[in-house]
Amino acid sequence: MEKEDSDQFISRDEAVQLWIYIIRHGLANILQAASVPPLKAEACAALATVGSQIFECLPRELRILFVTLALGCATDGDASVRAASIRTLGFAVTFNTLNDDASFLLDSSEKILPLLLDGNLLVALNASWALGNLADTLDKDQNSLLEEMPRDFLINLIKAAVHAAQGPMKVRCNGIRALGIFVKIIPDVPSQGSETAILLDQAISVIAKQATIGNFMKNRWNACYACGNILQNIKLLTAFSHWMDKLVESLLIVFRSCANFKVRISAANAMLNVKHRELLSHHYIRIWFTLLDSLANSEHIDDFSEFQHHETMCRQICNALCKLMTLITKDDLSQLQEAVMKYYDVFSAQFSKFLKSLLPEQLELVIEASEYIRQLGQPVGSLTQSQKSAVELFQELLIIPG
Repeated sequence: MEKEDSDQFISRDEAVQLWIYIIRHGLANILQAASVPPLKAEACAALATVGSQIFECLPRELRILFVTLALGCATDGDASVRAASIRTLGFAVTFNTLNDDASFLLDSSEKILPLLLDGNLLVALNASWALGNLADTLDKDQNSLLEEMPRDFLINLIKAAVHAAQGPMKVRCNGIRALGIFVKIIPDVPSQGSETAILLDQAISVIAKQATIGNFMKNRWNACYACGNILQNIKLLTAFSHWMDKLVESLLIVFRSCANFKVRISAANAMLNVKHRELLSHHYIRIWFTLLDSLANSEHIDDFSEFQHHETMCRQICNALCKLMTLITKDDLSQLQEAVMKYYDVFSAQFSKFLKSLLPEQLELVIEASEYIRQLGQPVGSLTQSQKSAVELFQELLIIPG
């Protein structure tokens, strides 16, 4: 916003004063009166443009009025008003002065969840987007916020996200995004056969399925992203290993059969969240073979538009393989040597290109892998000849170009 006949932007103080006037003498009157629905919808949409920086500078009574108006409009009889209102709440749950307010987040969730089932697609779409933003907010400060919430708060969010993740196509992506975060942050491991365990099994099944099917690639990308979030809940996956099986298998299917490179990049990023070898169990060697095969077949591009993502995909697969190197056990070495030698030409070429592309501050994982392999090879006398050869092979691959 610029001053008339001037190239200078208005200051924050001037912007705050402008919004104080607009809210007090314009928007509040429209939203609190029996206004014409299109006008009310536009007024509610205008609230969404306030922004976090301006909002935190508003007087307290106007911040309260803002929240009251946005929450109140969420139950309006006109769909356009509901859509604008829930979009405003979607922004508000991310504001610095509201994202740690448990009472406001609870009130917002109570408006968001029913609107996920709204018969108007735009309302449902905006509600799913707001749900995703609420999930991001809870993820940033999960411990303190969840402690202040009712016991069934997170469970109700998961139920709603499961439904949204299977809803209309454009609603699904945000439902999937939110669902992955909710399962990631669930604090307690449920008992086998409990209602919560059954719900989480359904949630993970939905995410795994959405990663592997459909032509709407945004949903598949978000499903892989959700897998990566869930892989961070180590306690949950340790207690329910078959859920780990579902997640890994869905990611491997992406590498084997998804022609969209951005989805494969998301799957590779998800693999970076695996922190413990025990979680991968019998999948570990299969993952190596699948990632190496995906790297080898990456040159087979049916859709030329994917070419622009080829280099990034190869880099992220190499990054994932680097992470997997930090999880190797001595018992894995012989089989891994077989896998690497089968794809050695393409792997060594791509991994060398990957190392050369890294800036000094991006070498942390490579250095960690290199040091881990060095320690794995000690003492030398404890290794069989094939294990020793495998260690030497990995050490050769991990030499950082000068």
